[in-house]
Amino acid sequence: MNEKFYALPPEKREKILRAGYRVFAQSPYRKCPVQEIADEAGISKSLLFHYFRNKKELYLFLWDHCVDLTLEELRRCVKESSGELLSILRCSLRAKAGLLRAYPDMALFALRAYYEKDPEVCGDIQTRAAPYLDLDYVAELTGLPRDKLLPGRHAQRIWQALCRDWIGFLWQVQLKGRLDLEALLKECEEILQFWESIFRRQEEKESCKPSKPKA
Repeated sequence: MNEKFYALPPEKREKILRAGYRVFAQSPYRKCPVQEIADEAGISKSLLFHYFRNKKELYLFLWDHCVDLTLEELRRCVKESSGELLSILRCSLRAKAGLLRAYPDMALFALRAYYEKDPEVCGDIQTRAAPYLDLDYVAELTGLPRDKLLPGRHAQRIWQALCRDWIGFLWQVQLKGRLDLEALLKECEEILQFWESIFRRQEEKESCKPSKPKA
Protein backbone atom coordinates (compact mmCIF):
# COMPACT_ATOMS: atom_id res chain seq x y z
CA MET A 1 0.00 0.00 0.00
CA ASN A 2 1.29 3.46 -0.92
CA GLU A 3 0.77 5.37 2.35
CA LYS A 4 1.99 8.69 0.97
CA PHE A 5 -0.48 8.57 -1.92
CA TYR A 6 -3.44 7.46 0.20
CA ALA A 7 -2.70 10.25 2.70
CA LEU A 8 -3.73 12.73 0.00
CA PRO A 9 -7.26 14.14 -0.07
CA PRO A 10 -9.56 12.03 -2.28
CA GLU A 11 -9.92 14.71 -4.96
CA LYS A 12 -6.14 14.96 -5.41
CA ARG A 13 -5.81 11.19 -5.61
CA GLU A 14 -8.50 11.11 -8.30
CA LYS A 15 -6.73 13.75 -10.36
CA ILE A 16 -3.50 11.73 -10.34
CA LEU A 17 -5.28 8.49 -11.18
CA ARG A 18 -7.26 9.97 -14.04
CA ALA A 19 -4.20 11.74 -15.44
CA GLY A 20 -2.14 8.57 -15.22
CA TYR A 21 -4.77 6.44 -16.95
CA ARG A 22 -5.22 8.97 -19.74
CA VAL A 23 -1.53 9.53 -20.51
CA PHE A 24 -0.50 5.87 -20.29
CA ALA A 25 -3.49 4.89 -22.43
CA GLN A 26 -2.31 7.07 -25.31
CA SER A 27 1.21 5.78 -26.01
CA PRO A 28 3.63 2.93 -25.32
CA TYR A 29 5.15 2.95 -21.84
CA ARG A 30 8.55 4.27 -22.91
CA LYS A 31 7.06 7.26 -24.76
CA CYS A 32 4.66 8.39 -22.02
CA PRO A 33 5.84 11.68 -20.45
CA VAL A 34 5.52 11.69 -16.67
CA GLN A 35 5.63 15.48 -16.78
CA GLU A 36 2.32 15.46 -18.66
CA ILE A 37 0.74 13.36 -15.92
CA ALA A 38 2.00 15.79 -13.29
CA ASP A 39 0.79 18.82 -15.24
CA GLU A 40 -2.68 17.35 -15.74
CA ALA A 41 -2.89 16.38 -12.07
CA GLY A 42 -1.89 19.91 -11.05
CA ILE A 43 1.30 18.97 -9.23
CA SER A 44 5.02 19.13 -9.93
CA LYS A 45 6.93 16.17 -11.33
CA SER A 46 9.10 16.05 -8.21
CA LEU A 47 6.00 15.86 -6.03
CA LEU A 48 4.59 13.05 -8.17
CA PHE A 49 7.83 11.16 -7.58
CA HIS A 50 7.38 11.82 -3.87
CA TYR A 51 4.26 9.66 -4.01
CA PHE A 52 5.70 7.16 -6.51
CA ARG A 53 9.43 6.49 -6.60
CA ASN A 54 9.57 6.30 -10.38
CA LYS A 55 7.55 5.89 -13.55
CA LYS A 56 7.41 2.11 -13.24
CA GLU A 57 5.98 2.22 -9.73
CA LEU A 58 3.23 4.59 -10.88
CA TYR A 59 2.45 2.39 -13.88
CA LEU A 60 2.15 -0.80 -11.82
CA PHE A 61 0.13 1.04 -9.17
CA LEU A 62 -2.39 2.06 -11.82
CA TRP A 63 -2.65 -1.56 -13.00
CA ASP A 64 -3.19 -2.82 -9.45
CA HIS A 65 -5.76 -0.10 -8.81
CA CYS A 66 -7.66 -1.15 -11.94
CA VAL A 67 -7.65 -4.80 -10.81
CA ASP A 68 -8.67 -3.92 -7.24
CA LEU A 69 -11.66 -1.89 -8.43
CA THR A 70 -12.75 -4.68 -10.76
CA LEU A 71 -12.52 -7.31 -8.01
CA GLU A 72 -14.42 -5.07 -5.63
CA GLU A 73 -17.24 -4.77 -8.13
CA LEU A 74 -17.19 -8.51 -8.80
CA ARG A 75 -17.51 -9.25 -5.07
CA ARG A 76 -20.54 -7.00 -4.95
CA CYS A 77 -21.98 -8.82 -7.95
CA VAL A 78 -21.48 -12.18 -6.25
CA LYS A 79 -23.47 -10.97 -3.24
CA GLU A 80 -26.28 -9.54 -5.37
CA SER A 81 -26.64 -12.40 -7.84
CA SER A 82 -28.22 -15.84 -7.60
CA GLY A 83 -24.77 -17.42 -7.42
CA GLU A 84 -24.84 -18.81 -10.96
CA LEU A 85 -21.85 -17.96 -13.09
CA LEU A 86 -23.84 -16.44 -15.96
CA SER A 87 -25.84 -14.28 -13.58
CA ILE A 88 -22.64 -13.06 -11.96
CA LEU A 89 -21.03 -12.35 -15.32
CA ARG A 90 -24.00 -10.26 -16.42
CA CYS A 91 -23.78 -8.25 -13.22
CA SER A 92 -20.01 -8.00 -13.67
CA LEU A 93 -20.40 -6.55 -17.18
CA ARG A 94 -22.68 -3.84 -15.86
CA ALA A 95 -20.19 -3.14 -13.07
CA LYS A 96 -17.31 -2.86 -15.55
CA ALA A 97 -19.36 -0.43 -17.59
CA GLY A 98 -19.82 1.66 -14.45
CA LEU A 99 -16.07 1.67 -13.86
CA LEU A 100 -15.43 2.75 -17.43
CA ARG A 101 -17.86 5.62 -17.00
CA ALA A 102 -16.01 6.69 -13.85
CA TYR A 103 -12.58 6.21 -15.43
CA PRO A 104 -13.01 6.59 -19.21
CA ASP A 105 -9.34 5.87 -19.97
CA MET A 106 -8.96 2.86 -17.67
CA ALA A 107 -9.98 0.28 -20.27
CA LEU A 108 -7.51 1.46 -22.89
CA PHE A 109 -4.79 1.72 -20.25
CA ALA A 110 -5.43 -1.89 -19.18
CA LEU A 111 -5.42 -3.05 -22.79
CA ARG A 112 -2.19 -1.27 -23.66
CA ALA A 113 -0.56 -2.45 -20.44
CA TYR A 114 -1.57 -6.06 -21.11
CA TYR A 115 0.16 -5.97 -24.51
CA GLU A 116 3.05 -3.74 -23.45
CA LYS A 117 6.41 -5.13 -24.64
CA ASP A 118 8.77 -2.83 -22.78
CA PRO A 119 11.03 -5.10 -20.66
CA GLU A 120 10.85 -2.67 -17.76
CA VAL A 121 7.19 -3.49 -17.08
CA CYS A 122 5.93 -6.30 -19.34
CA GLY A 123 7.06 -9.15 -17.06
CA ASP A 124 5.43 -7.56 -14.01
CA ILE A 125 2.15 -6.99 -15.85
CA GLN A 126 1.96 -10.53 -17.23
CA THR A 127 2.75 -11.99 -13.81
CA ARG A 128 -0.03 -9.91 -12.31
CA ALA A 129 -2.54 -10.65 -15.09
CA ALA A 130 -2.09 -14.41 -15.56
CA PRO A 131 -3.91 -15.66 -12.43
CA TYR A 132 -7.13 -13.87 -13.39
CA LEU A 133 -7.66 -16.14 -16.38
CA ASP A 134 -8.16 -18.98 -13.88
CA LEU A 135 -11.75 -19.02 -12.65
CA ASP A 136 -10.81 -20.96 -9.50
CA TYR A 137 -8.43 -18.17 -8.50
CA VAL A 138 -11.06 -15.49 -9.13
CA ALA A 139 -13.66 -17.55 -7.26
CA GLU A 140 -11.42 -17.71 -4.21
CA LEU A 141 -10.83 -13.95 -4.24
CA THR A 142 -14.46 -12.97 -4.73
CA GLY A 143 -16.43 -15.66 -2.92
CA LEU A 144 -17.89 -17.19 -6.06
CA PRO A 145 -19.89 -20.26 -4.92
CA ARG A 146 -18.26 -23.05 -6.90
CA ASP A 147 -21.06 -25.52 -6.13
CA LYS A 148 -23.56 -23.37 -8.07
CA LEU A 149 -21.47 -22.91 -11.21
CA LEU A 150 -21.66 -24.90 -14.41
CA PRO A 151 -19.52 -28.04 -14.51
CA GLY A 152 -15.87 -27.07 -13.99
CA ARG A 153 -14.51 -27.24 -17.51
CA HIS A 154 -17.57 -25.45 -18.92
CA ALA A 155 -17.33 -22.60 -16.42
CA GLN A 156 -13.62 -22.21 -17.07
CA ARG A 157 -14.17 -22.13 -20.84
CA ILE A 158 -16.84 -19.46 -20.56
CA TRP A 159 -14.65 -17.37 -18.28
CA GLN A 160 -11.60 -17.56 -20.54
CA ALA A 161 -13.68 -16.90 -23.66
CA LEU A 162 -15.22 -13.80 -22.12
CA CYS A 163 -11.82 -12.56 -20.98
CA ARG A 164 -10.50 -12.93 -24.53
CA ASP A 165 -13.60 -11.33 -26.03
CA TRP A 166 -13.42 -8.40 -23.60
CA ILE A 167 -9.80 -7.81 -24.64
CA GLY A 168 -10.84 -8.03 -28.29
CA PHE A 169 -13.61 -5.50 -27.80
CA LEU A 170 -11.24 -3.07 -26.11
CA TRP A 171 -8.83 -3.48 -28.98
CA GLN A 172 -11.60 -2.50 -31.39
CA VAL A 173 -12.33 0.50 -29.19
CA GLN A 174 -8.73 1.59 -29.44
CA LEU A 175 -8.79 1.32 -33.22
CA LYS A 176 -12.03 3.32 -33.40
CA GLY A 177 -10.72 5.91 -30.95
CA ARG A 178 -13.91 5.99 -28.89
CA LEU A 179 -15.70 3.87 -26.30
CA ASP A 180 -19.31 2.94 -27.05
CA LEU A 181 -20.35 1.29 -23.78
CA GLU A 182 -23.85 0.39 -24.88
CA ALA A 183 -22.57 -1.38 -28.00
CA LEU A 184 -19.92 -3.14 -25.91
CA LEU A 185 -22.46 -4.39 -23.38
CA LYS A 186 -24.80 -5.54 -26.14
CA GLU A 187 -22.07 -7.62 -27.78
CA CYS A 188 -21.04 -9.12 -24.44
CA GLU A 189 -24.64 -10.05 -23.67
CA GLU A 190 -24.96 -11.77 -27.05
CA ILE A 191 -21.85 -13.80 -26.32
CA LEU A 192 -23.18 -14.75 -22.89
CA GLN A 193 -26.43 -15.92 -24.45
CA PHE A 194 -24.47 -17.93 -27.01
CA TRP A 195 -22.43 -19.76 -24.38
CA GLU A 196 -25.49 -20.22 -22.19
CA SER A 197 -27.43 -21.89 -25.00
CA ILE A 198 -24.54 -24.23 -25.80
CA PHE A 199 -23.99 -25.46 -22.28
CA ARG A 200 -27.67 -25.66 -21.41
CA ARG A 201 -28.13 -27.95 -24.43
CA GLN A 202 -25.16 -29.99 -23.27
CA GLU A 203 -26.71 -30.31 -19.82
CA GLU A 204 -30.00 -31.48 -21.37
CA LYS A 205 -28.22 -34.12 -23.44
CA GLU A 206 -26.37 -35.42 -20.42
CA SER A 207 -29.54 -35.52 -18.33
CA CYS A 208 -31.33 -37.53 -21.04
CA LYS A 209 -28.69 -40.26 -21.18
CA PRO A 210 -30.05 -43.55 -19.84
CA SER A 211 -28.48 -44.56 -16.57
CA LYS A 212 -26.34 -47.66 -16.55
CA PRO A 213 -28.08 -50.73 -15.09
CA LYS A 214 -26.77 -51.79 -11.77
CA ALA A 215 -24.69 -54.97 -11.81
